[in-house]
Amino acid sequence: MAVIKCANCGTTVNAEAEGCPDCGADPRTGEGAAAGLAAVENCAGCGTSVDAGTERCPNCGADPRTGEGGAKPGDSPQIDSG
Repeated sequence: MAVIKCANCGTTVNAEAEGCPDCGADPRTGEGAAAGLAAVENCAGCGTSVDAGTERCPNCGADPRTGEGGAKPGDSPQIDSG
């Protein structure tokens, strides 16, 4: 069975499916999504799935479109010891 990622939400879908089981869109075009479900994209900084239009990735803190401003590989969180 061939699979593709839904063009609207990124869910893995059978390539023969007429609609995505998660958002209802045509998985090849992303059209026809159920109302209220935002398109999903991957953060350019870390690859985490985020809602399209998100300003900062919840995983790395970067701008998801550019990957800028986020944590770098190997960075550890700053812990305030009080």
